[in-house]
Amino acid sequence: MADTLLPSVHPSEPLDLANTTIPQVYRQLGSKYPDRLFARLMKGDEDDTLLQNVTWGQLLSEAQHISQHLASQLIVYDYTRPLLPEKVIGLLAGSGHRYYTFLVALWLLGWTPLLLSPRNSTEAIEHLLRVGGASALITDKLHHETGIKMQDTIDGLILLEMDSSSESKQVDHVAVSSEKSGTDESDLDCVAFYTHTSGSQGHPKLIPTSHRRFVAGIQVRTAEKYAGSSVYAPLPLFHGMGLYAFTRWPIGSGVVPTFVTMSGPLNGQALLRHLKRLPGAITFLAPSVLEEIANSPEADLTPLLSAKRVFYGGAPMNPQAAKTLVTKGVLLANSYGSLKFAHIRSETSLLSVLDLPSDDLLADWSYIRFQPDHYTLHLLPVDDSPVRELIVSPSSKDSPAVLNHSNPVGFSSNDLWMPHPAKAGLWKHMGRKDDVTVLSNGEKTDNKQIGIAFIYKIMHAVVFGAGKPFNGIILNPDPFSVSNTTDREGFLDSIWKTIDHVNTIIPRHSRLLRQMVIIADAKRPFMLTDKGTVRTKETIQIYVKDIETAYESLEGNSSTVSGDNALQSRSDFLEVVRRVVHEVAQRTLVDDDNFFDCGLDSLHAFQIRSALLTSPQLHIPSLPYNIVYMHPTISRISGFLNDGLTSAAYSPQLAQDKALRIGSSLEKFTNGLPQLSRPVTDVDDEPGGHTVAISGATGSLGCYSLRELLLRSDIKKVYSFHRGQSEMAFERQMQSFVDRGIPVDLLVQQRSKLEFLQVDLSSPTLGLSQDALTELRSQLTHIIHVAWHLNFNLTLESFKREHVAGVRHLIDLALSSTRLIPPQYIFISSIGAVSHFSESLSVPEREFKDHSLPGNQGYAEAKYVAERIIDEACHRSGLNATVIRAGQLSGSTVNGFWTPSEYIPILFTSSHKLNLVPNEFPDTRWLPTDIASQAVVRLSLCRQTSSPVYYHVENPTATPWTDVLKLYANTMDEPIQAVSMQEWLAAVEQAGSTGLASMDIPAVQLMQFYANHAAARSSWVNLDVTESLRICPELDCGPLTQNLLRKYITWLSQH
Repeated sequence: MADTLLPSVHPSEPLDLANTTIPQVYRQLGSKYPDRLFARLMKGDEDDTLLQNVTWGQLLSEAQHISQHLASQLIVYDYTRPLLPEKVIGLLAGSGHRYYTFLVALWLLGWTPLLLSPRNSTEAIEHLLRVGGASALITDKLHHETGIKMQDTIDGLILLEMDSSSESKQVDHVAVSSEKSGTDESDLDCVAFYTHTSGSQGHPKLIPTSHRRFVAGIQVRTAEKYAGSSVYAPLPLFHGMGLYAFTRWPIGSGVVPTFVTMSGPLNGQALLRHLKRLPGAITFLAPSVLEEIANSPEADLTPLLSAKRVFYGGAPMNPQAAKTLVTKGVLLANSYGSLKFAHIRSETSLLSVLDLPSDDLLADWSYIRFQPDHYTLHLLPVDDSPVRELIVSPSSKDSPAVLNHSNPVGFSSNDLWMPHPAKAGLWKHMGRKDDVTVLSNGEKTDNKQIGIAFIYKIMHAVVFGAGKPFNGIILNPDPFSVSNTTDREGFLDSIWKTIDHVNTIIPRHSRLLRQMVIIADAKRPFMLTDKGTVRTKETIQIYVKDIETAYESLEGNSSTVSGDNALQSRSDFLEVVRRVVHEVAQRTLVDDDNFFDCGLDSLHAFQIRSALLTSPQLHIPSLPYNIVYMHPTISRISGFLNDGLTSAAYSPQLAQDKALRIGSSLEKFTNGLPQLSRPVTDVDDEPGGHTVAISGATGSLGCYSLRELLLRSDIKKVYSFHRGQSEMAFERQMQSFVDRGIPVDLLVQQRSKLEFLQVDLSSPTLGLSQDALTELRSQLTHIIHVAWHLNFNLTLESFKREHVAGVRHLIDLALSSTRLIPPQYIFISSIGAVSHFSESLSVPEREFKDHSLPGNQGYAEAKYVAERIIDEACHRSGLNATVIRAGQLSGSTVNGFWTPSEYIPILFTSSHKLNLVPNEFPDTRWLPTDIASQAVVRLSLCRQTSSPVYYHVENPTATPWTDVLKLYANTMDEPIQAVSMQEWLAAVEQAGSTGLASMDIPAVQLMQFYANHAAARSSWVNLDVTESLRICPELDCGPLTQNLLRKYITWLSQH
């Protein structure tokens, strides 16, 4: 949250928009409403910092300061009537609040900004500057090198950098007259700014927007119903929707946009962290980000569930992912125009109504309703099918900037639509009519632009990659020019100068990788029409196996690297990696520069990994998918490769890095622990019963533990710490009970002793009021901390912000107790925290101080760090604590419920889809979660005479994996084949590369984990349960039975 809550300018409040130019609009807002909220600034990597409010007055003050600086650098002879003559200024920089203030500053000067996408090639940027007649170019430091190239090639171009001298001083607001100066009619039709097309269909083309058109767009007020709400639209300002969200919306509809700064690309986990700080936001997102988190537990999706609307656009969304999100309560809606209508108007026109399509969201999530009153829309028949082509024609209110259709006159979008079979007014997007490949991230590749460039030695070219993150090409050599095409590499070498040239003139997202160039086989000729043109779909189908292989060659994955190579020293690896990165980035980077801070994106990351895999110096057969994200500098990648390729055993350097990582985390989260001496006392049971706080009660272990607490007569009060909105907490808890087969009558009957508290574990105050904290400090006798995100792909750093910090903050709550005996803090740890224990096969029930013990996932490291923080708090501050390490918890014995996102359910679900199951896996010691919860509660309430106390919750009776396979086969209707882990992983990988989404084969998300898990099966540790079993004999529940496994498989198949 921001430190103060300010109102925005409501659409109903007076704003003179008649005969008004853009600078006059901003001067009005800054003078009439200087203390009203314009936007918020969020540091996306720092969850513990407040959002910063920016008022309209502050924006105007800052923009005026920058305009004065610009005027002193670019000599202005007369800008008292600033709109004549036109002065075009290019703006090439990373998007953000600073970019926006420069944009407003240029408008205040009466100049015409030309908003350039940094994704363009240098040739495209030069073309746009020349066509636009730009007299100057403003860049940030990151793009200044490109600016120098432009200055060298364009005579007279002035180059300015967004350096510190142009930053504004902090001023609340500036005193400015709100009176409009006279405006000539001709001023309104001057170009206010230029944006440009993506270049996916040729050279990018400038799109002018006049002052009249921009101000008319403000008055449409498409988001008026959301006035005052935060908008989260992580799109750049040079992008149509980004500009729309930060200009027309806050001015015309009163919404509050959010500028987010991040060190890397947006991912699903970052999205949830950001939305947590923007409750009730309106979001606009790419489908890929939503698909990434669709399978997350509902408790983790709380920030997304709190959003008023979650709009997606720009690319198709996986239907199963969408349905999963809608079922969980996400208010998902399609938006049309947000990413596709740069041709219609430069700041983008939304043609769809900004709301849910119907009351039946589960059935109609993919449909939209067109806005009825902005343009004139025609949906024309295509052949004899029910599909319609959209034509956008001028209306009395506005006109498309480009008119490319004659009957009727308008803009042909090339988008095809299908009406809803039963509900009038609902339309579903069915694809495109033109020769464009839409990638999975919404970017578009112009197939003709690439194909036409291949003239030398090539007869035909077909582009592929729809729904993939990048495209490739199939080249059909001219038999009269090429005598031998069997030597693929030799032939590619002969045409590579052509491909290099093509890559300089097409958009970055369309560039061709060497591995994605397929040479056609003469025995499989292209399918042609009678006129000799290529039938693209049929030809792609002929080469579908080659395409799959091409993607597989780039998407191969391993948790380690290995191979025979000639490189011997760290400096050798550094030189190779340096060369690869510089070639991909097309510029020089310092060895310790973070790639993403330097402007590299996900495509660059993929290209770097691909180039390393194919480097003749390295001879690397495989690399982790996320190597560039995990090691985002030249130095770190070279160190990773050196350690992996020069060491047969586990690298000492990696072990040292791990120890340092854990050590620094411990130092951070134990800093400031009070030096107290509060001895643990063996006291009688609390008179009147215990008062317990529990976190994570909507997850499986927490849910069953809450049931146990409510059933006990010695519990007088339970506080359920949860992350969602408090008014929905009881309903969500009821749903969790229903899902797991727990009678909801228990919740109703015990409602009086159950209180829900919305907490923020990342906050030192837990996000609670002072009154609530005072009550907890005086009442709590036990704190059972179950909540933890189960994700084996995250790093320790990802867990620190909320989960590890939450351990410290709950410890602080316990230590601040005003009771004579402070509450017992019970932490649910994991076998992963000690998975490298090697002294014996059974890990004893005690504390450990060996940083090498946790597994190599961030999840395991975070659990270990939490244990060590608790140990320190016990010894240093007198904390009363119990640590319960959980082993292999399985689904419920009640109804078979097993959280689908856990690795065993994912394995079973994927195996069923593939009809293959791995025959290599550690023996199982599954303990049903409902039984485990009984032990957790009993152990939590045990009186202790020392602290900390360690217990283990695991089934001491093992079931060999071979027996599990036999039981599993007996549950299947059809035979299933047992294969090696390597074969199974290959099948999973192939399924992922052929477009089967992670919703269909969810094991795609955990391939690295499964490979590691199977490889370590011979050294997989068990938890000694001697002491725990003495207190909780129910832990020994025997080997896995056919009946229980059938319950699990039945439940998974039905969900």
